[in-house]
Amino acid sequence: MPSSATTFLQLGRDLADGQRGCVYRVREVDRLRIEDNFGGFIETGALGRFKTRLAVRNAVTQRSFRERQFFQPGRSGVLGQTEERQQRSPLFMTLAMSGSFQRRASTSQYARHDGTRNPTCTR
Repeated sequence: MPSSATTFLQLGRDLADGQRGCVYRVREVDRLRIEDNFGGFIETGALGRFKTRLAVRNAVTQRSFRERQFFQPGRSGVLGQTEERQQRSPLFMTLAMSGSFQRRASTSQYARHDGTRNPTCTR
């Protein structure tokens, strides 16, 4: 049974603020808006000699909006075309495990086939 020092449960959340921006080109204005991104995680050390973390990203399906305006012959000219795009990013989950995954040496590798111990092998 694991000791109480290695048994823990930790909960957390991640919040990334949305972003807005504009790019002005000679014949184009490009506007982009990205909404907030929310996620969370559960982490525990109760499942053996390693730490396990289950994380969820984009829990509220982050949305982004993009509008591009094209002008003829340049930005000071007539609006020729408008392009709009809306996108929803999917939810995704990750499972991460970290720690020592080395196999412990068993006493069988130090024993002879007849059951006696090999005197040249030491631990």
